[in-house]
Amino acid sequence: MKCLPKYSLRGFSKWTVFIIILTAIIPLYNEIISFDLASLQWTHLNTTDQKTLKILFVADPQIVGLVNEHWLLGYITRWDCDRYIKNGFSRALEHVKPDVIIFLGDLFDEGSRATDTQYATYVERFSNIFVDPYLIRRIYIPGDNDVGGEGFDFLENWKLQRFHRHFPCLNDPVVRIGDFVDVIRMNNYKDRLDQGVLDLNEINKKSTNNIKMFISHLGVIDYYYYMKDKIEKISPNIIVAGHEHHSSYLKCQKCLTKNSVETSYSFDENHNILKDKLRGKSTVYQITVPTCSYRMGTAKAGYGYMAIDGNSRMQYTVLWLPQRYPQLFLYLGYLLLLLLAVSVRKCCSARVKLYSIRC
Repeated sequence: MKCLPKYSLRGFSKWTVFIIILTAIIPLYNEIISFDLASLQWTHLNTTDQKTLKILFVADPQIVGLVNEHWLLGYITRWDCDRYIKNGFSRALEHVKPDVIIFLGDLFDEGSRATDTQYATYVERFSNIFVDPYLIRRIYIPGDNDVGGEGFDFLENWKLQRFHRHFPCLNDPVVRIGDFVDVIRMNNYKDRLDQGVLDLNEINKKSTNNIKMFISHLGVIDYYYYMKDKIEKISPNIIVAGHEHHSSYLKCQKCLTKNSVETSYSFDENHNILKDKLRGKSTVYQITVPTCSYRMGTAKAGYGYMAIDGNSRMQYTVLWLPQRYPQLFLYLGYLLLLLLAVSVRKCCSARVKLYSIRC
């Protein structure tokens, strides 16, 4: 008569195999397969027109800083958040193959309050995250987390200068992209465009016959009282902003008149594409690009993708990323299961020794 039933050892062996398989599959799914599956669901915009301009928008990555994180867990949270943004960006880059990449501010979470040494480490991490082997043209605008301007974190010239040293911007406020789109960089914290006062007449001269695109960290129509002169005198065809972390667009009909009517819409899986012609209408769209980081308190993160053809037809969609927190909970569940398996193994080993002694 045997002291220990045979099925116990066989069962333990199956658990070992099961744990090994999970150890391989869970990270593979979370870090690679989930991003590939998400990218398969991304919308392919019509870019058959040879003049089509493709733009990839990056909003609010807010790379996690060194101060506000837990001294020990911070190493993990920074690494994980950097990796998540990098995985999404590399796939978005391959999907869009853009002509230009526009960063809509809040590149860093603690940029405005960082020392020069800390800031340098953030810039290095930024370069390692947003890797571009194609050397695609980039346009940067600062956000409040980069240079201040919200609450008691005041906007100051030295912060703007530091930002521009690391993320060079042309002195000219109007940036021509393609043959027919003029990008006008807005900074509505202190009625500034970059570091210079906005010369409305000069901008109108430079972009008379082109599509005018306002890019701003904060929404322009949201601050209509302060931005009224810019909207009325420059008459933008479209506005693209970040800051809010969610994905939506504002349709402003008769926007250049006193009788403007604003309607807000959200982007989701059921409504994930916007199409319209940018010229010949009194309608102005303000698109809010979602954050590309899972740390911003929103359930979803993604990148903005816009295509504008030679006939002024605009298409816009969101490249949604996999939700990270369910993946992290999956890791946690796996670790608990692993601890349970180790505990069972120790218990079984103790029983084996006990039965051996009795036998």
